[in-house]
Amino acid sequence: MTIEYGAPLSRALRRMKAALFNPFDPGKWFTLGFAAFLSGLTDGRGMNGNYKTDFRHADLRDIARAPGLAWTWLLDHSEWFALIVVGVVIVFVFVTLLVWLSSRGKFIFIANISEEKAEIVRPWNEYRREGNSLFLWRFFYGFIAFIVMAGAIVFSLALLYNFSHMRFQEPLGVFPLLGFGFGFFILIVIFSYIDCFLNSFIAPLMFSRRMGAIQAWSSFLSLFGRHPGHFLLYGLFRFVLNVLILIMIVSVGLFTCCIGFLLLLIPYIGSIILLPVSYTMRAFSLEYLEQFGPDYRFFAPAERSAATVS
Repeated sequence: MTIEYGAPLSRALRRMKAALFNPFDPGKWFTLGFAAFLSGLTDGRGMNGNYKTDFRHADLRDIARAPGLAWTWLLDHSEWFALIVVGVVIVFVFVTLLVWLSSRGKFIFIANISEEKAEIVRPWNEYRREGNSLFLWRFFYGFIAFIVMAGAIVFSLALLYNFSHMRFQEPLGVFPLLGFGFGFFILIVIFSYIDCFLNSFIAPLMFSRRMGAIQAWSSFLSLFGRHPGHFLLYGLFRFVLNVLILIMIVSVGLFTCCIGFLLLLIPYIGSIILLPVSYTMRAFSLEYLEQFGPDYRFFAPAERSAATVS
């Protein structure tokens, strides 16, 4: 069995061109754009920041004491404390709603690509059980990931605090910080791979086999155990593709004097503009998974034959 990366991407591109441009149908485009919008609500598209901090005169003691000082200030200002608590609750409810909508939306988008249709209501109702199962898994996984990352941040602050009260030779004091930094990087890589596999393979398996999230993970991990290298390389390949897509988006935005950036910031409009990209990447994951045998089929044989034609 030969596992390729370029060939599935090429087939995905041909599927995208056939679905969106052959012929061009504005109604179909806007329907699929809405499906892509729902599917990508929590994927972080368009999020960026420009943070500039001067650490040249930073004191480790000040950094380590910052959380304690902030907590003391909140206790002394009860009205702000109450306001922040209310804000946190509102944000939590809003994010939970987005996760639920995007979980249901992922099956709408997969169904439209797999079946070459442009529907919203039918797949929304038909894959209700799978969408809710995916939502519950993502909800608890997100909670665990938040706890782990928060614990890592607390540990880093404690590490800084200990260093600020101990005298190390500078070269020796750097090694524990480098070790923790490397561990933090590994943690981010692990979470990134989980997110990649969840979106690329778990949701499609749930769709094709009409199973819950836990069953889909069990099925995927069995396949992953037989081909770990292929799936790890898939993650790297997707990372490179995402970097290239980002470069393309930035180039177009600059070429249009930032008008493109402004349009992409409008939620639904941004999904419409980027529909060829999101359609191709979604189809790519399905095409890639199909290479592992007849048990991983998402497209009808006739559709597969058409997609292989140059």
